[in-house]
Amino acid sequence: AKIFKDTYMHEVVSEKLPIIGLDEKGGFDFAPSIQGQSPEKALDLEVPPSVALALDGRGVNTLDYRQITAVKRPVSAVDPDTAMQFISQVGIETNTKGHEVKASIEPGVVPEGVQGEAIDDLAQEHWSRVPGDDPSRKGKRNFRLDKLNILGEDLLNVDTVTRMRGLGILNRVMHSLRRRDYPEIMDYLTEFDQLDLVEPLPDPPALEEGGRMYMVSLLGNGRDEIVEDFGDQIGSTKIIVHEGKDKDGKIDRVAVGHDLGMFIPKEGSEWSGAVPDVVEWLKQVDHWFITHRHLDHAHGIAIYARKGLLEDKTFHATPDVIRAIEKSLNDYDVKRKDWPKFQAITKEGAIDIEKDGTKRMTVEWSPHATPHSARTTPFRYIGRFGNNILGSYLNPGDMRFGRYMEEGYDGPKPAATWIDQKFFSRGLRGLAEREPDLDPADVDRQDTVADFDVTSVKKRGWAVTEPEVEHNMNELLNGVFKDKGVLMAMISTNDNRYESALRIATHTGRNLMEVGSSVEQTATTNNVLGVNYHVVEPNPDGGNIQIYLDHVYDERLGELKEALEKEKAEGPAHGRKAVVDNTLKAIDWITERRHHGMVRENHDYEKHGKDSFMKPLVGRPVYMLYDEMKEADEHLGALIAGMDGKVDKRLPRFTATLRTSRTSKTAARIMGDDPARRIIPVTGTQGSMAEMEAQLNKIAEGRSLFEADPKHRHTAVPISADTDVIIISQSSIPGNEKNQKALIDRLTRDRNYTVVVAMGDGFRAHNLKGDQAERLKTLYGKQKGVELLTETDGSLTVLNKGLHSSGHGNEKDVEAFANLIRPDIAQPQHVTDPESINRALGLFKKIGLNTKDRIVENFEALSINKGATPEQADAQSIGRMPASLVVFKLIRKFGKFFGGHLEAKRILSNERRGGERRDGLMAGENKEYEANFPVQDPERVREWQSRRPVKRPEPSRKDRSRPIPERRDRGPNLPPMPAPKMRRTG
Repeated sequence: AKIFKDTYMHEVVSEKLPIIGLDEKGGFDFAPSIQGQSPEKALDLEVPPSVALALDGRGVNTLDYRQITAVKRPVSAVDPDTAMQFISQVGIETNTKGHEVKASIEPGVVPEGVQGEAIDDLAQEHWSRVPGDDPSRKGKRNFRLDKLNILGEDLLNVDTVTRMRGLGILNRVMHSLRRRDYPEIMDYLTEFDQLDLVEPLPDPPALEEGGRMYMVSLLGNGRDEIVEDFGDQIGSTKIIVHEGKDKDGKIDRVAVGHDLGMFIPKEGSEWSGAVPDVVEWLKQVDHWFITHRHLDHAHGIAIYARKGLLEDKTFHATPDVIRAIEKSLNDYDVKRKDWPKFQAITKEGAIDIEKDGTKRMTVEWSPHATPHSARTTPFRYIGRFGNNILGSYLNPGDMRFGRYMEEGYDGPKPAATWIDQKFFSRGLRGLAEREPDLDPADVDRQDTVADFDVTSVKKRGWAVTEPEVEHNMNELLNGVFKDKGVLMAMISTNDNRYESALRIATHTGRNLMEVGSSVEQTATTNNVLGVNYHVVEPNPDGGNIQIYLDHVYDERLGELKEALEKEKAEGPAHGRKAVVDNTLKAIDWITERRHHGMVRENHDYEKHGKDSFMKPLVGRPVYMLYDEMKEADEHLGALIAGMDGKVDKRLPRFTATLRTSRTSKTAARIMGDDPARRIIPVTGTQGSMAEMEAQLNKIAEGRSLFEADPKHRHTAVPISADTDVIIISQSSIPGNEKNQKALIDRLTRDRNYTVVVAMGDGFRAHNLKGDQAERLKTLYGKQKGVELLTETDGSLTVLNKGLHSSGHGNEKDVEAFANLIRPDIAQPQHVTDPESINRALGLFKKIGLNTKDRIVENFEALSINKGATPEQADAQSIGRMPASLVVFKLIRKFGKFFGGHLEAKRILSNERRGGERRDGLMAGENKEYEANFPVQDPERVREWQSRRPVKRPEPSRKDRSRPIPERRDRGPNLPPMPAPKMRRTG
């Protein structure tokens, strides 16, 4: 009985089975036969006739099952999109040897190209009487299942779980036909996880002819919620496939994955998040290519790894992305044995995906070649069969272009804003450079299909660039908050912003440390791998942040020296000669002191002992430098005083910037120094539930490290609203404006902080104190192109002075990128907004690029064929995959940020798109089943919806916390409140 119960029979058939002869001890009067103890071995199922009939879904006459007669009950349904009628019926035969069930679906009128006689039975099942039963059980002998076919596939001689799923599918079909309902077979296949029995796409060409290449998007192009709270978010997960029929007529498939992101739920959801459903694809995809480390592109990896599904997979990414993925794996407590393999991308290259010695796909990349807020690597996927090149799909990742690229700007560029123009513009030509046996003329083409990130295409002009943010931030800190410490709130995965924070710290003479787990991890990655290898060669031994800070300081000092020498050569203006000469002397003194050291002129033996030599300040551990830099700054101050203070205002503070971790002794000394000498990047910018434990949210609630008492917590970094200001260098995410506003209100009203928050192409300053408002008006009041507004609450808004640069380009950025790549077919991606999609398609057409005139939606298979000429390049929708997601719930103890129990659930939806359409199945001349997935006709659907009767809305999931009968009165017509009962007093 326990074995039978463990097969989850009741869940499979969704009804309570009749238990014949249940004795008082709870035992069954029959015993299933188990072939061995392994769960992989099939269950030899022997049950009484009434149980077999119940499994069939036929209903049971418990007095005499033999009264159930064989019937044929045809049920028809018409597909409104194709106007094709499908007929389903069931045949039942029962005799002394057993009973058999046959269910079928076939077209009412067989169309041209379809062979009705080739259609296998939808479901076929046969039970035979068990020979040699106990004679005393005459009339109650057991039946044994000896045949079970679904869509022509044998599900009997397989593992027990698959067999039970097959019985469940048959049960659903029989239930429907018994109720005179047309069987929705695709729903049943979905419910019992047997969708692989039906191929949703038409047959591919033979491999000898080249096969076919197609791409399926699983995240990033969804305009509808697949399940409640999920499905309409931006991000990226793609599957790129090359397939064809082999000599035996079977489909031979090779596939790779592009990104594996995560969905964030809407607030109030019972789920922690969701990831694209790649469960079936993992059977074919061994290589994944990850563009960058943002959550919606890389954080789905940990969920599948936690379930042990990635241990034999290889993920290709740059070292910084790999470190972020490894942190995610540790956060989700993934065992090391379940980790996937990682292949670091450190230089431009390619990999050939082969099968049976034949190249089926080539993947090319150029590390960090796409401008974005995080370092991003583009990938080009080339479908092929040997030397037969079918076409290419280019995915740059999230992107912007940057007006400084177009205008020839040659100033400092953050690491995440570099662009490899050669990689993007060369198309397929790189193949001929690597493979001499290829005909160069055959690959002298641009990319066949390219996806473009059009998230912000509705915004006119160019997006704010990171060098502009750096300039505006320096201007704000030096002009308004020169005497205040700064907490710079940022999204921790914004590599550009972190590098800008380092440069801003140097330009404003502030020391730096980070507070917040995620931004501290970003700092660690930069310290180990390097901040910007385009500018400074990384040191493999680490310490790269201080190396970069020293470079920025020397760069600034060198630029000032060059400008002053030019001024001196041309003849300084009146009153400037002494200033120029004095500043040049100070620069030489600083350079000598920093790089070569100096002898102390007034040696203090009590303080320094016999050590009269001041060691160089560059290239030494940070913990040794704080006192020496302060001493050097005092010497510089004395030197300038001896010049009567006549030096150029651009001369930087000598100490430049030290970067240290918040738990170090140096950090404690920095916090005890002048607040104006520090800048602290912190986590949290949005105030949403996802940032509940971010530092800015903790500050608002008074429970952060900044409020902790150093006497009781050694990691405390105490500050106050009087000494420091908060700058939120991130605009609110669309749809999250309310949460960010609530966060700002708590910081200003409850905690009395001055808060400056980025807003589009400008910023708003809240709760300004003292003369800060006057300083702000003086600084920006007369600047050309800058608009200053006073809000009703007293806050000041400054327009056209951006403090945040989005990682997603505006209209001009998209246009510049499209003109650089010039693909045969341009497609929008990373967007759900119809207006943005239409704007992008119009932009592509305006610059002479072909498009599909619509976005290729999630789960839609897009074939890619370069054709003989660019004009013949083709990208057609060849069908839709069933929509599905994997939702998960992470249960952790309060205050614990790693490990925990992970509950994951696969949710599938067939996304019916034609009103009352029913899924039809038919066989073509190749005698193989195909699913009928009609394309939605919007006009017909609107017409159908207009005739659809109005139904009372059913309770949503959120309404089901109490039984429905208890909530009869809903809506505006609520019953009056009962009058209070009066009691006699006195």
